[in-house]
Amino acid sequence: MIGPRKHLKGFTIIELMVVLAIISILATIALAAYSNFMMRAKVSEGLTFATEAKTAVTSFYAGNAHFPDGNTQAGLPEPGSYAKFKHISWLKVEEPASGDPATGIITVSIKIPGIGIKNELQLVPIAQDGRLTWECRPAPGATGIATVRVPPNCRG
Repeated sequence: MIGPRKHLKGFTIIELMVVLAIISILATIALAAYSNFMMRAKVSEGLTFATEAKTAVTSFYAGNAHFPDGNTQAGLPEPGSYAKFKHISWLKVEEPASGDPATGIITVSIKIPGIGIKNELQLVPIAQDGRLTWECRPAPGATGIATVRVPPNCRG
């Protein structure tokens, strides 16, 4: 006769596979959330530079009652000089077409690997009663950054 069976303690292979599947699902969700967070952080850095330009355009407007015709007139560096920063390709105060008044629109191009040309964010001044208010938005057209990548305060 065979002796009494010892009760073995431990987990079955099925239990271990279920736990592994749950951990995998949670890791996938966390990675996607982290990726979106990092993307928004890069866009926020671009928005920081655009805010500096916003101050320059506002000062110019307050002193001259019209918008500057570009970076130089606003007292900002050349658009391409921003490329030395990690997440910025360029920043420019839009130059008007010949004969048109300046608009004061600030556009920043953000370096985000893997999204192609859809990486531009704009600050648009709205002049009303001698005061400026600003609207933050993705650039119009094919180069505008996706709304989900824009910080909440800039989804307008």
